[in-house]
Parts: sequence; C-alpha cells; structure tokens
Amino acid sequence: MTTPDPRPRADIVILAERETQPSRAMGEALLARTPHEPLDVPQPPLPSRVEAFRLHAPGDRAVAFAWYTRGLPAANLRRADDLDACFYAGAYVMLYRHRSRQDARRLTVHPVGNAATPPGPHYGPARRMALASPALLRDGLVHLDAAARERGLDCPVTYEISHHDPTELAAPVMFLEIGDGPAAYADPVLIDAAVDAALRVAFRPLPPPATTCLGISYQSHYAESFGRATLQRDWAFGHIVSSWLLPDLTADDFATLVGRTVGGVDRIVYKRLRGFPEAQRARLESWCAARGIRFEKWSPAPP
Repeated sequence: MTTPDPRPRADIVILAERETQPSRAMGEALLARTPHEPLDVPQPPLPSRVEAFRLHAPGDRAVAFAWYTRGLPAANLRRADDLDACFYAGAYVMLYRHRSRQDARRLTVHPVGNAATPPGPHYGPARRMALASPALLRDGLVHLDAAARERGLDCPVTYEISHHDPTELAAPVMFLEIGDGPAAYADPVLIDAAVDAALRVAFRPLPPPATTCLGISYQSHYAESFGRATLQRDWAFGHIVSSWLLPDLTADDFATLVGRTVGGVDRIVYKRLRGFPEAQRARLESWCAARGIRFEKWSPAPP
C-alpha cells in the first residue's frame, strides 16, 4: 500500500529568512498585503525549521510562503537544500539581498549554481547547478521591471549570472533580490516593488517564452544585455555564466548547464568571448550544432 505524500503541493513556494535584511522586510510586507493562513508541512532535519503559510491565490493556483532558517546569523536561504522535505513544489522563489561595492539601488533575479570553481567555500560546491527555469526567470525580470516603472524607480533591473547554492532541490530555484547595500535594503519602495513582482510571478505566470537561452555574459556578475534581450524580444534565459569562466569550462560543463535548464535551450548567446581559446570555441560550436542549438552573438534589436 502506497503511503500518501504528506507534503503540500504548491505551484510556487516563496521564501524569506528573518535573519537577513531585506529578506525579512520583504517577507513581512508580503504577508501584510496578502490574505493567508497557516500551512502544516513536514519539517526538514534539524537544524532547519520552516514556518509556512498558504496564500490565497486566484483560480486554482497553489502558492505558499515560508520562513526558513538553519539557525545561522545570515545566508540561511543559501543552505536550503532540504526544502523538498517540506513541499512538493513547482518552483522556489527566494526573497533575498544582493551586495556589491557600488552600493547602488538595484533589482535583480538570478539562477543558482557554480559553473566552475567558486571564489570561496561559502558560495557552495563547484560545478553543481540548480534547476533553472527560463520562463520563471523571465517572469521575475519582466514583473520586476513593470513594478519598478510603476513606482517611478530609476534603478537597474537585470539578471545576475548563476551563482551560490542551494543546488540540490528537485524544482527550479530563482533568487529575487534587492541591492546593493544598507540604504537599499531599508527602502520601502524597493521592498514594495520586489514583493509585488514576486506575487505577480506566483499568481500570474506569463505565456511560454518565444526563445530559451543559455547566456555567456561579458560582465563578471551582471547580465544587463540579456535583460534587454528579455524585455525587447522575449528571450528567456536560464543559466548565465561569465565569460571570465570560459577557459575553465568544458563541453561537459555546458552539457550540465543545458541539462539543468527546464525544457533545454534553443540558443547559447554571448556578448563577448573573452579569453576563450579558439579550439574550445570550435568544440563548443560543434557540440551545439550536433544538438540543434544555435550559438550566436547578441546584438541589440533595431530601433
């Protein structure tokens, strides 16, 4: 006799942590504006704990919100590889923060994983990629852009490259983030825009994208050109890697990146192939051709 699965089903699980700003502020704002009720879920192994709520979603959408902790002073969500013990989820959306030396206001989405050796052990394991959904990431970027414009925010809205963890969940993961420093983390307009975008992603998924892509960004951390490609052409990006990593990436690494993209990819798109040995490029082009994947340089849409 089959034992019933005790995990609640959710099309989208939105998560935040109380230990990190602006994650806590976003979670509190989401619950304050959205009708909800407590949701019983199986707990993951200690030290992780989850406090879950069912959000009242339109139609037959099943959407949950949860506070997650591993008892760490920060970065709990980046260790949340045990969430599948709690939910039978279609996707996970993590409300989190982005930090940089620029300390500017910024709204971003990004997929998860380290395509090569990360800069430190706190980034998670090397060459492990979470599942990335181009449609989910496209929805996140489009809704962030709309929420920012509606509020008159003059700040970048963009993709970041794939980085850090968790990488072992059975459903796609997207981080939706406010950056870049303490002033932004406390900005109520940025917080409201990010929460609005997360709820739109959960409640109002867009039609399937026209084209799905794997991106090679010429920037070390952001992928602003690919954000424009999404907003101008409905090109949806799953995993994105920096061209700085190209000398370390093999055909097997690209096979992993494509294989960990929900639905696969139609194109591998690059802006500039910095430091990519010609022999490696030829092998990658041959690998793409054998699989019907276009390998092409990004160029802006004509005015």
